[in-house]
Amino acid sequence: MCHTFVTLQLYELQVRRPQMAFRSKRYRFDPLKDRIPLARSLALLNHPEPIKFILKCATDDCICPITLQPIAISELDFVRDSFDPKHPEHNAIRLACKHQFTAVCLVYNWLVNDNVRCPVCNAGPPDLGLNVFTLPRHLQLPMLRHMFITNPFERSWFLFHSLYCVMETSDSKIFRIYMNQHVCTDDELVFETCCELSAHIGKPQFIRMHMEISTNNFSIMPTSLSTSCWTPLQDDFELRTARSPDGFEFLIEKFPDSIRVYFLISAALFKKTAWDHSRCNAKRFMADFVLLPDKKREDEESLAPG
Repeated sequence: MCHTFVTLQLYELQVRRPQMAFRSKRYRFDPLKDRIPLARSLALLNHPEPIKFILKCATDDCICPITLQPIAISELDFVRDSFDPKHPEHNAIRLACKHQFTAVCLVYNWLVNDNVRCPVCNAGPPDLGLNVFTLPRHLQLPMLRHMFITNPFERSWFLFHSLYCVMETSDSKIFRIYMNQHVCTDDELVFETCCELSAHIGKPQFIRMHMEISTNNFSIMPTSLSTSCWTPLQDDFELRTARSPDGFEFLIEKFPDSIRVYFLISAALFKKTAWDHSRCNAKRFMADFVLLPDKKREDEESLAPG
């Protein structure tokens, strides 16, 4: 009986040890508790049954077939947390076919390829994909953002969003002018003003600009990009560049009787800005954001197509 009492006391101390120890990669796991595999599942799209798997601790010599590195050190550079933050030591997924992978890498592989099959033997349910909206939030947002930024830009985004150039003149007038797509490639996007500007802004000495992303929904606030430096317009020139601190670039093209403005931005930077715009508005909406009536400026003029 004495031996049993001592054993129970030792086990109780092991169970109650500080959880902070899990954060150290040098921590040696307790085989009585830390290496117990956990049954886990993820919901599938348009299918009642989830995909089931085992979440477990990986041995030091177990190689992930996706990263070709030991599972114990494999990770995604854009995902900071483990698959299950409550069990960070369980970093491997074992499928029904017995193949093992780094947990977060396998989930991202399933999202990118739109299936839940084994990347090694192709075992698994056919024609089924993960329901991305039921993923844990600490995985969902970083993975969706990375996919949005790395994939080719979808033209359908412009069906629900508009870009405006907000111009401020040296005589304290503000104009909001719609921008048309001029060039859209995988590397760069170029937008141009929808109309000739001199008839609207007059002949100011200086002008500065910033871009504004808005959605076709009156309840969602627009996102403003950084403002360019003040640029002179009175002297003679044909093409002049105005830059903003964040790397955005405006080209001002001046003719004897007209002025046009072009906005240049790299596709990668624009996609990051577009994603952050959507996520910021989603947070405002989820926080029961109440849209207040906009204060109309007497000098503000809005120009839209048609």
